[in-house]
Amino acid sequence: MTHQIFDRPTLGERIWLLRALRGETIGGVLLLIAAVIALAWANSPWGDAYFALGAITVGPEALGLNLSLATWAADGMLAIGGAILDEAGQSMIVSIIVTRHAMDEAARAWIAEDPYVRGGVWRDITLHATRLAALPYRPLPGGA
Repeated sequence: MTHQIFDRPTLGERIWLLRALRGETIGGVLLLIAAVIALAWANSPWGDAYFALGAITVGPEALGLNLSLATWAADGMLAIGGAILDEAGQSMIVSIIVTRHAMDEAARAWIAEDPYVRGGVWRDITLHATRLAALPYRPLPGGA
């Protein structure tokens, strides 16, 4: 059997690719590559096309979440977000977002404008102060 460049991958190749993409290292590398491409594109002669992407709307209209891509990515305050799953890893039991705000009031104002809050998807919200550290953990200079 001969392979061509755009042959459909075998099941084994698809499984390998999915496992690789789920890995944190690969995800981080892909994110870095995407950021470099975005910077180059935005500063190229085709930059107008890049910025026009911000006007494209996505999301369910019924929940009031059909927002522009620029709105979804607006302030960069969202550090990470996702679902916390049950022990079996099958069902979401809660959502978590980690944001970067100096004061609780700023975080509350930011979350109040979130499309999921406005659309009623997120109703019960609890704030917790957090200090994130890069892993492997090393104490900050001068810290305990």
